[in-house]
Amino acid sequence: MSNKRASLSLDASGGIRSGEDIIDDSIINKNVGVFAPLPLFGLDFWHAYTERWGIGTKISIVEGAYNGIDAGVFDTTVRARYKLSKHFYVLMGIKYFSADVGIAKVDYDYEVAYRTDAVFAALY
Repeated sequence: MSNKRASLSLDASGGIRSGEDIIDDSIINKNVGVFAPLPLFGLDFWHAYTERWGIGTKISIVEGAYNGIDAGVFDTTVRARYKLSKHFYVLMGIKYFSADVGIAKVDYDYEVAYRTDAVFAALY
Protein backbone atom coordinates (compact mmCIF):
# COMPACT_ATOMS: atom_id res chain seq x y z
CA MET A 1 0.00 0.00 0.00
CA SER A 2 1.30 3.43 -0.86
CA ASN A 3 0.69 6.19 1.69
CA LYS A 4 1.14 9.30 -0.40
CA ARG A 5 -0.15 12.84 0.02
CA ALA A 6 -2.02 13.89 -3.09
CA SER A 7 -1.48 17.50 -4.01
CA LEU A 8 -3.43 19.48 -6.56
CA SER A 9 -2.07 22.78 -7.75
CA LEU A 10 -3.65 25.12 -10.28
CA ASP A 11 -2.05 28.25 -11.70
CA ALA A 12 -4.07 29.96 -14.40
CA SER A 13 -3.98 33.39 -15.93
CA GLY A 14 -5.94 35.00 -18.70
CA GLY A 15 -8.17 37.82 -19.66
CA ILE A 16 -11.49 38.57 -21.28
CA ARG A 17 -11.18 40.80 -24.32
CA SER A 18 -13.63 42.89 -26.25
CA GLY A 19 -11.80 43.75 -29.43
CA GLU A 20 -8.49 45.27 -28.30
CA ASP A 21 -9.71 46.22 -24.79
CA ILE A 22 -9.11 43.90 -21.82
CA ILE A 23 -12.30 43.70 -19.75
CA ASP A 24 -10.99 41.40 -16.98
CA ASP A 25 -7.40 40.31 -16.31
CA SER A 26 -6.81 37.97 -13.40
CA ILE A 27 -4.57 35.25 -12.01
CA ILE A 28 -5.92 32.22 -10.13
CA ASN A 29 -3.76 30.18 -7.77
CA LYS A 30 -5.28 27.30 -5.79
CA ASN A 31 -3.46 24.57 -3.85
CA VAL A 32 -5.23 21.61 -2.30
CA GLY A 33 -3.40 18.97 -0.23
CA VAL A 34 -5.06 15.78 0.98
CA PHE A 35 -3.90 12.45 2.40
CA ALA A 36 -5.04 9.34 0.52
CA PRO A 37 -3.62 5.86 1.22
CA LEU A 38 -4.34 4.31 -2.19
CA PRO A 39 -2.88 0.97 -3.33
CA LEU A 40 -0.13 0.90 -5.97
CA PHE A 41 0.39 -2.19 -8.11
CA GLY A 42 3.28 -2.40 -10.52
CA LEU A 43 5.46 -4.71 -12.56
CA ASP A 44 8.91 -3.94 -13.93
CA PHE A 45 10.57 -6.40 -16.29
CA TRP A 46 14.07 -6.10 -17.72
CA HIS A 47 16.01 -8.50 -19.93
CA ALA A 48 19.54 -8.09 -21.30
CA TYR A 49 19.75 -9.90 -24.65
CA THR A 50 23.48 -9.31 -24.95
CA GLU A 51 26.08 -7.41 -22.96
CA ARG A 52 25.24 -4.28 -25.01
CA TRP A 53 21.44 -4.58 -25.60
CA GLY A 54 18.63 -4.71 -23.06
CA ILE A 55 14.86 -4.22 -23.25
CA GLY A 56 12.26 -3.73 -20.56
CA THR A 57 8.72 -2.72 -19.73
CA LYS A 58 7.14 -1.16 -16.66
CA ILE A 59 3.45 -0.99 -15.73
CA SER A 60 2.09 0.91 -12.70
CA ILE A 61 -1.55 1.15 -11.64
CA VAL A 62 -3.18 3.10 -8.81
CA GLU A 63 -6.91 2.69 -8.41
CA GLY A 64 -9.16 3.39 -5.48
CA ALA A 65 -11.22 5.73 -3.37
CA TYR A 66 -10.66 7.05 0.14
CA ASN A 67 -12.54 9.69 2.10
CA GLY A 68 -13.87 11.62 -0.90
CA ILE A 69 -10.81 11.07 -3.11
CA ASP A 70 -11.13 8.93 -6.23
CA ALA A 71 -7.99 8.17 -8.21
CA GLY A 72 -7.09 6.13 -11.23
CA VAL A 73 -3.57 6.24 -12.65
CA PHE A 74 -2.12 4.04 -15.40
CA ASP A 75 1.54 4.41 -16.37
CA THR A 76 3.41 2.18 -18.80
CA THR A 77 6.81 2.38 -20.45
CA VAL A 78 8.59 0.21 -23.00
CA ARG A 79 12.29 0.96 -23.18
CA ALA A 80 15.53 -0.28 -24.73
CA ARG A 81 19.10 0.38 -23.63
CA TYR A 82 22.29 0.18 -25.66
CA LYS A 83 25.75 0.27 -24.05
CA LEU A 84 28.01 2.60 -26.04
CA SER A 85 31.07 2.23 -23.80
CA LYS A 86 32.02 1.42 -20.23
CA HIS A 87 30.50 4.70 -18.97
CA PHE A 88 27.84 5.70 -21.55
CA TYR A 89 24.46 4.24 -22.50
CA VAL A 90 21.65 5.23 -24.86
CA LEU A 91 18.12 4.83 -23.47
CA MET A 92 15.11 5.03 -25.81
CA GLY A 93 11.47 4.13 -25.54
CA ILE A 94 7.80 5.03 -25.52
CA LYS A 95 5.62 6.06 -22.58
CA TYR A 96 1.87 6.31 -21.94
CA PHE A 97 0.48 8.01 -18.82
CA SER A 98 -3.15 8.57 -17.85
CA ALA A 99 -4.44 9.99 -14.55
CA ASP A 100 -7.93 10.86 -13.34
CA VAL A 101 -8.24 12.28 -9.82
CA GLY A 102 -11.37 13.56 -8.13
CA ILE A 103 -11.36 15.31 -4.75
CA ALA A 104 -14.77 15.93 -3.21
CA LYS A 105 -14.64 17.76 0.12
CA VAL A 106 -17.07 20.02 1.94
CA ASP A 107 -15.70 23.31 0.60
CA TYR A 108 -14.35 22.21 -2.80
CA ASP A 109 -14.85 19.65 -5.55
CA TYR A 110 -12.08 19.15 -8.13
CA GLU A 111 -11.57 16.76 -11.01
CA VAL A 112 -8.29 16.54 -12.87
CA ALA A 113 -7.54 14.46 -15.97
CA TYR A 114 -4.09 14.27 -17.52
CA ARG A 115 -2.81 12.12 -20.37
CA THR A 116 0.42 11.96 -22.29
CA ASP A 117 2.06 9.85 -24.96
CA ALA A 118 5.79 10.27 -25.39
CA VAL A 119 8.77 8.99 -27.32
CA PHE A 120 12.09 9.56 -25.57
CA ALA A 121 15.81 9.07 -26.06
CA ALA A 122 18.64 9.93 -23.69
CA LEU A 123 22.36 9.54 -23.37
CA TYR A 124 23.59 8.76 -19.87
